[in-house]
Amino acid sequence: MKNILAVALIIFSLSGFSQDVGLELGFGSFKAKATDGTLSESTDSYSGVTTGFVVNFILSESLKLETGLGFAFRKYEGESDNSWGIPVIAKYYTNASSGFHLRAGLGYSATLEDVDTTLVKKDALSAGFGFGYDIDDNFTIVAEYSTQLSNSLSPNAGAEYEGITVKGSGFGVSIQYFF
Repeated sequence: MKNILAVALIIFSLSGFSQDVGLELGFGSFKAKATDGTLSESTDSYSGVTTGFVVNFILSESLKLETGLGFAFRKYEGESDNSWGIPVIAKYYTNASSGFHLRAGLGYSATLEDVDTTLVKKDALSAGFGFGYDIDDNFTIVAEYSTQLSNSLSPNAGAEYEGITVKGSGFGVSIQYFF
């Protein structure tokens, strides 16, 4: 919890240097997949609500850098799978006046749940891409796909898990409101 508060404090202190600070609310669907190189097994998709704080740094008329602090609230097989994350996304506007932009970036996330760290890691690194549309100066809609880059299986999992990778992917849509 201390880490989350420290990150929030840093983001809000940096927000004084940006022109766009806002809130985000969305819906996402997630799926995990385990593979050993020849065989793979996937979970059913499960969904949840996402929310967070968003900060845009205007680099040029056609390029913005977006970051923030987000939270995902999901349930899988009756168990909570809540997490927090920090994205760093480049937003490229194909035509600055159109409001349409392409998005791509990296994200760091960590679970808020108590997990057995001898079997799985608490955090992950992911990459994502998508598109967005600035409806006006205050509202933006976003659609993104992301895939996990790091293996969620702990290096301490034991010999019976050697060679297995566990990764997730997801799709989400959200609306952002900027003050």
